[in-house]
Amino acid sequence: MRTKEEAHDYRYFPDPDLLPLEISEKWIKEIWASRPKSREERYAKIAEYGIPENQVSQHAASTASSTFVLATFADMPLAQVPTLSNWILGPLAAKFKQEHLDISQSKVFPDQLKELSKRVADGTISATAATSVVLPALWEKEGSVDEIIEKRGLKQISDADKIEKNRGSGPRRERQAGRGLPRREGKGVQLLVGQVMKETQGKANPAQVNEILKRKLTG
Repeated sequence: MRTKEEAHDYRYFPDPDLLPLEISEKWIKEIWASRPKSREERYAKIAEYGIPENQVSQHAASTASSTFVLATFADMPLAQVPTLSNWILGPLAAKFKQEHLDISQSKVFPDQLKELSKRVADGTISATAATSVVLPALWEKEGSVDEIIEKRGLKQISDADKIEKNRGSGPRRERQAGRGLPRREGKGVQLLVGQVMKETQGKANPAQVNEILKRKLTG
C-alpha cells in the first residue's frame, strides 16, 4: 500500500463554476400554492361558504376531506352548499363507514353531487328522492344522475293541472281542513299536502301543492 501525499492522490476533482440560479416570483407562488395546506388554511377556505362551524371542522379534518368538499362546493350557488354539505356528512359518510372507505375512495364524485343538487334546486326531483334513491344508485354505479331519475321515474309532477286532479281529498275534505283558517291553516294544508303526496307517490312538487291548496282553501 502506497502513501497518499497530495490532493490528486485522493482523486479530487475541482467543481466547475455554477451558473447563477434565478428564482422568479411566479415560481415561488406556484410552489407555495401547490404545497399541502395546514388545517387552519383548509378551515378558513371552507368557512367562506357560510356553513355551520361544526361542519367546517369536520370537512377540514383532513386534506382528502377538504379537497373533496371544496371540489364539490366550487362554482355552486351558496344556497345549494348547505344541502351538499349535509349529503357529504350524512348519507355519504354513512357509506364510507359501512364499507370502511376513506373519502378519497368515494364512489360518488363531486361533479355527480353538483348535478344532483341542481336537479333538486330546479324541482326535477324531491330532496327525499335525491338522498333515498339517487345517491345510493350513484354509489352502485347505476348511471348518471339524469339516467337514474329517468329510469326510476322520479321526476316531480309540477304541472298544475295534474296536481289539481290528484287533490284526492275532494271539496268536502278541503272544506273540513279549511275550517278555522287562518288559525289552523298550517295544520290543515299540511294534512292535504300529505294526501296529495301519497296519491302521487311522492312525485308532486310539495311547494306547488302547498300553493294550489292554499289558494283553494282561501278562495
